Amino acid sequence: MKIFIKTPKSKFTIPIILPISIIKLSLKLGKKVASKYLDEEDLKYVNSLDWDALCIAFDELKKYKGLELVNIVSHSGENVKIII
Repeated sequence: MKIFIKTPKSKFTIPIILPISIIKLSLKLGKKVASKYLDEEDLKYVNSLDWDALCIAFDELKKYKGLELVNIVSHSGENVKIII
């Protein structure tokens, strides 16, 4: 997965390259960390997510390399693009 961030002040694009395996690991660790530091009211939102289904979805996204998930351009000229 590649994340490109471009601003009008900078003349270059910042590529952030993350392998799908690191994203899946971050999801698993994120749930554990969130359950430690959130109170009961906010924890119900974390527990309502199916974390295993999210990992399966990222496995499925591996098949679609080059797919553009997000392409946002603001009025001020900032651009964010996420590509598988």
